[in-house]
Amino acid sequence: MIPFPLVASPRYTLQQLAERALEDLFLLKDGPQIEQRLSELQNEGGTPLEIVNQIEQGLLLHAATEAGTKVPSGKIELHSTNNLQVFGALSSNPLLPFQYEPLVNAFYASALILNGQNTHQSSAILKGLQLLEEAIYNFGKTSFIPEFLRAKRYLTLPLIFDNQLEKAQKDLNALLQKLKKEKAYAPPGIQSEVQSLIAQQEASAKQQDKSFPLPFLVQPCLPLTFFLPQYAQKAS
Repeated sequence: MIPFPLVASPRYTLQQLAERALEDLFLLKDGPQIEQRLSELQNEGGTPLEIVNQIEQGLLLHAATEAGTKVPSGKIELHSTNNLQVFGALSSNPLLPFQYEPLVNAFYASALILNGQNTHQSSAILKGLQLLEEAIYNFGKTSFIPEFLRAKRYLTLPLIFDNQLEKAQKDLNALLQKLKKEKAYAPPGIQSEVQSLIAQQEASAKQQDKSFPLPFLVQPCLPLTFFLPQYAQKAS
């Protein structure tokens, strides 16, 4: 069990400290390490897991689902399903401590999206995005997690939403400013991840600009034979 710092602080500070205490779990990317941590947690006695242990299990399952091909073959779907079940139960648990509410609600929404991707259910993806929107509205001033997860989901989803990448970039930039402002309690791992994602997006945008020069983009009337040379042979 990860120790939670017991200090006399405002409500929002307790929520941020909770996220800081748990970020090492949900930022894991190494498949074997995630599997090992899951195994250790599941082997801690035969009694039902305490709420904090359930949160830790959910975060590891979420990390495993995000890791994708880095976890053993055939386990991705199982981890995704279990991830959704764990956070679904936690989000409706009346005994959930208030400091974990933003994290649990945001990760439940993200779990819905990831599971929707794995099962090809667009309704789950849309529901997850809606819940992330609600989490940002309800907890955006006291938590770093909702915007962080919405940006990550926008970046990993197929490009099916209007201004999807721009929305992700907006979330990341706003989150980085918030992290710098609350640097005393900001999770350093999240800040590092956000900066890395921003750099990746900027590099990707520059690469796209090089791949599609402006003279090419401003010629909407180019004939089909320009793109598909095989049609040029048929036409001649």
